[in-house]
Amino acid sequence: MKEKRVTKKAIFASLLSMAVCTSMLIGTSYAWFTDSVSSNNNVIQSGTLKIGFQVKDGDNWKDVDGAIFGDDILWEPGYTAYKQVRVYNDGSLALKYTMKFDGENLADSELADVIDVYYAPAAVDFDERPTAEQLAPYYKGTLADVFDGTVDAIDGHLAANEGETVYQNATVLLKMKEEAGNTYQNKSIGAFSLTVVATQDTVEEDAFNDQYDAQAEYPVISQTGLNKALEDASDGDVIPVSAGNYTLPQAVPAGVTLSGEEGTNIDTTNISGDNRGTLDNVTANGINFTSSNDDTWDGIISHNTTLTDSTFDGCTFDAQADGRDNAIYGGTANGNVVFENTTIKADVYGVNFSYVNGTLTFRNCDITGWNSFGANKTAGGESKVVFENCTFHNSGYYGTLRFYQNAEIKNCMFDDNFDWVDVNANDVTVTLTGCTGLPNSKIFNNGTKVGTWIVDGTDISDSVTAH
Repeated sequence: MKEKRVTKKAIFASLLSMAVCTSMLIGTSYAWFTDSVSSNNNVIQSGTLKIGFQVKDGDNWKDVDGAIFGDDILWEPGYTAYKQVRVYNDGSLALKYTMKFDGENLADSELADVIDVYYAPAAVDFDERPTAEQLAPYYKGTLADVFDGTVDAIDGHLAANEGETVYQNATVLLKMKEEAGNTYQNKSIGAFSLTVVATQDTVEEDAFNDQYDAQAEYPVISQTGLNKALEDASDGDVIPVSAGNYTLPQAVPAGVTLSGEEGTNIDTTNISGDNRGTLDNVTANGINFTSSNDDTWDGIISHNTTLTDSTFDGCTFDAQADGRDNAIYGGTANGNVVFENTTIKADVYGVNFSYVNGTLTFRNCDITGWNSFGANKTAGGESKVVFENCTFHNSGYYGTLRFYQNAEIKNCMFDDNFDWVDVNANDVTVTLTGCTGLPNSKIFNNGTKVGTWIVDGTDISDSVTAH
């Protein structure tokens, strides 16, 4: 019996020791061997793509500034003029370029049919009048051919500037056909431009090969070029547009993206005012939209404009700068229409859509003026407006938000002079979350309409009065 008691005590003592050890281990971290190594001072630096264009003036080269073929020439059959030019790379990236003749605003295109264009990819000096045999290797076509793009591109490649500017010389020669008769007297082609456009070349390599920029496209540089690019475009195409002034054609293919450089201005007169226009699944990036519509009350996007599943990113609709009363006035938004990183300014209507058939979203936008959003055309159809991280300003005349449908306003800022936010329909819920500068005293129901108001998670509907 005594041995059994000793054995039991021993077993109990062992279990107690294990329990104590286990309790000591609970909450204790293991001390594994460790080591680390870091790659410090990593830098991401983008390269520069910068092209220049020069013309030879006597013994000197000067940057092109204006016409190289001036208006001091009266052309006649057989007349020849040529200029030595050169393209240079002043950036840190290799580039490819193309030289384009732009024949927009031609006073008379007939004369372009009898002006031959010759291009030599070298600086050719003609000490005496060149013969037809001498010119033949350099023939590109008539000026009309070059204007409409039916001839081979005039292009080239330039290595990166690695401390020394890289040049490529060329000679451009224009000649009026000898057989051009009296039909072409007293005619004019008008002003045309000779422009060099550059983009990335397949030279620099990444972790795989040098083909990552193989699809880089030349930007559009003229109205003719924009029209042609849109005519040829299909769903998914991205059309880069160089800085300058353009007019949007009435027909824009669905699924196209227009990507503007800084300083790209596009007139919407063909899709606004008396011209009914639709942008269907179109994306616009970095474009300043304007309008030459004579009715200054009508907007840049107007009552005849329908936007369907379209996106505007980094764009500007500035009616104040455009001399108009309204920026976006009376149009229709179908499906999912998005404005982001976009500035919208007007003395009266900043944004006014007569109908919102779907979801209309504004994200990271700066908006000035009166803003009002009509409900779905079809009773019971979905209609919703969303604002995220937007800033609202009073124009000096108006600063309001009015809804005829459900709305969400998240993390937005209102300036001190902003007038109010209201609803003009029953059974509408407006949710405001994380907004600043909008006290509850500036939230109203319009007239007899009654909405549900949720501010930072709290239902304040009972305290909202009519306005």
